[in-house]
Amino acid sequence: CGDLLGPALRLLRLAPPPPEPSLLEVPRLAGSDALSEERLLELCAALLETDYGAERPELLADSFTFTGPVVGPLGKAEFLSSYGESNLREAFPDLEYSYRDVRVCPFDVNRVWYTYSRSGTHSATLRLLGSSYPPTGKRWQAPPECG
Repeated sequence: CGDLLGPALRLLRLAPPPPEPSLLEVPRLAGSDALSEERLLELCAALLETDYGAERPELLADSFTFTGPVVGPLGKAEFLSSYGESNLREAFPDLEYSYRDVRVCPFDVNRVWYTYSRSGTHSATLRLLGSSYPPTGKRWQAPPECG
């Protein structure tokens, strides 16, 4: 269905163009390139503590890609640019991520998975994906996500 629906929606200008093929390539590493579990967890913590690498871009590989439910895949530069334009922490000053279940993937070399649930109060204008949303004063509780 996706092989037919995507091109049809693109013809009607209801879907974005397909991503660059290089963004869809998953880098494959040999088992000999595996970092220790301790090092992987250390790097994962550093990435999360620096706002997904936005504060320390060197934590992201040059081949880094981001794909979300409604955006992506984005290369490193595009991700850092679009992520930098959002202001989640300003719009939700009490934002919490509630990270848990951090684990090294047994199937994919150098991959770490974690579960998180974001919550916070929408207290200031939110800028996201080129749009602005005025504060509502409402508490937001997102469902669990895996990263």
